[in-house]
Amino acid sequence: MMVSPNTPNFLTTPKHITESIMKTDMNKEFLIDQMGETIFHRFADFMDQHDYETADCLHSEWNVDGVDPEDGKYEFLFLADLTQV
Repeated sequence: MMVSPNTPNFLTTPKHITESIMKTDMNKEFLIDQMGETIFHRFADFMDQHDYETADCLHSEWNVDGVDPEDGKYEFLFLADLTQV
């Protein structure tokens, strides 16, 4: 998978840092913004590569009923990491 140099590094942030960031509402907003930016940049990368099917999949994952969740009345849920349970 090719990653653009403009792609935020949210997906590669170490677990202990991500968990400490998630403790406040302000930090949750930061994470939502980072997730949206990451998806947007990847969407643009796939469009540049003429991989419209993958770009459409990313668009479908982020948008709910055709609406950007940050523009609507949607709530993001944050769950604890249960991989070690």
